[in-house]
Amino acid sequence: MKPTGIHIAGELNNCALEVLNDHKKLEQLINDAITDSGMKVEQIISHAFEPIGITITAIISESHVVIHTYPEALHASVDIYTCTYNPEPPRRLFDILKKELNATQVKYIELFRGDILDTKETNLITTSSGIGFEIRYEIDNIILNKKTDYQQLDIIENSVFGRMLLLDNDLQIADSDAHIYNEAMVAPSRKLNTINDILILGGGDGGIANQLLKETNSNITLIDIDQMVIEACKDHLTKVAGDAFNSERVNVINQDAEKYIQSINNSFDAIFYDLSMHPEIFSIKDKNTYLSDLFSSLKKILKNKGLLSMQCCSAYDQEMLNKLKDILPEFFDNIDYSEVFIPSFCEPWVFASASIK
Repeated sequence: MKPTGIHIAGELNNCALEVLNDHKKLEQLINDAITDSGMKVEQIISHAFEPIGITITAIISESHVVIHTYPEALHASVDIYTCTYNPEPPRRLFDILKKELNATQVKYIELFRGDILDTKETNLITTSSGIGFEIRYEIDNIILNKKTDYQQLDIIENSVFGRMLLLDNDLQIADSDAHIYNEAMVAPSRKLNTINDILILGGGDGGIANQLLKETNSNITLIDIDQMVIEACKDHLTKVAGDAFNSERVNVINQDAEKYIQSINNSFDAIFYDLSMHPEIFSIKDKNTYLSDLFSSLKKILKNKGLLSMQCCSAYDQEMLNKLKDILPEFFDNIDYSEVFIPSFCEPWVFASASIK
């Protein structure tokens, strides 16, 4: 059988928020875009999710167009399939959607359908930086591959970096250079005279807790929403976690970090923020509001002269860095940024430390 269709699958980033969560506007946009690209709309079906997000399916005379939006991340996933040998109409449709949604970052693939497809690469895993490049890691051995209640969890073995933990195809830590990452996180705490109570937000690989256990006699509270990640790292990432999760000084709580912070009255000598560099994608808040609320909450549970140490983002992510440099000073003093190259990340990473203002 020869190819009988063109299939475009694309990811549109930094889209216009006012359209992404308005199903009427989105329906009209898709209807007009299909017509303007020379194709015919037969039927449009849409569903608005709670609290946010929309899926729209357009049945067209040539086949279908599907869009799913993630307003909290300014993201839209687009799927265009046309039963035609002519690639121009679907390409034109994709270009119109890019323009109308004001997408500033776009990734897509184009497939000719009908012949046998073999697009899955079993010996490679790709992680996207979201800032202009992708990184592909060779897989010598798959240690773990499973879907948790929250995310895709992979632990692989690589000949250079050893065992590597990836969540939703985003590299978290690797055996070979976990010590570099953890040193950057823990180093600021050595300036404290007293450090009895420590809070780690995220840190499900156990690396920061493991390092702190070696350097302090502190009690550590570790908040990570995904118990399966902790169990996986406890069993398979022992070079990173050590015996941290077996220590009586480490109290692991599987809860959303934001909800935990808002629910407690006690305070800490040091807080280590090791969550996603874009945690607002899990919230309905925009990035500025999320970060402002977050730092305000962290300030309330940090003791006088206490320390906040956090991983920020890639040194190439200037948008995120600029936001942090605008918002952090509203709540904290003595802000210090450091840049460290993490070989397994294939890029320099920025860390920050601060104390209460």
